[in-house]
Amino acid sequence: MSFFHASTGVIQSAAGGVVTLSGQSVFDIDTGARLYRAALVISNTGIMQEITNGNAASQIDNATDWVIPNSAAPDDYECRFINRTGDSPNGSTNMVENVWIAVTPDRIIDQQAILAASDSRNTNFDLEIRKGSSGAAIATANYTLDIERII
Repeated sequence: MSFFHASTGVIQSAAGGVVTLSGQSVFDIDTGARLYRAALVISNTGIMQEITNGNAASQIDNATDWVIPNSAAPDDYECRFINRTGDSPNGSTNMVENVWIAVTPDRIIDQQAILAASDSRNTNFDLEIRKGSSGAAIATANYTLDIERII
């Protein structure tokens, strides 16, 4: 069971974790020939992370974690993504579009490619989280992954 708090605009599950998604744009824009990558990581520890420019996954911001306190994760939360516009994610790990899946292990929605000069790939999708293996999403937000070679 979940409760919507009108005063704060967030969802709180009966287990005590506050579930919220803030939306985010993840970019890898640069020059030169290399593997470009922009990815969103839904961590089974409750943290939202990004991967860009060949770097390791890093926390976006503790205020944008998908469940607070993080100790409420992974519990029996599930997530799914729905591609809205642009290119389909092409390097996603343990994720299939429009399929609910447990948030364990970490789930990665990924856009990556070796780009030609002035080439780009862009993905715009909704991410949803729900508690349990059935029912409606308790949090939804729109995210963008953008990779672009400008020269």
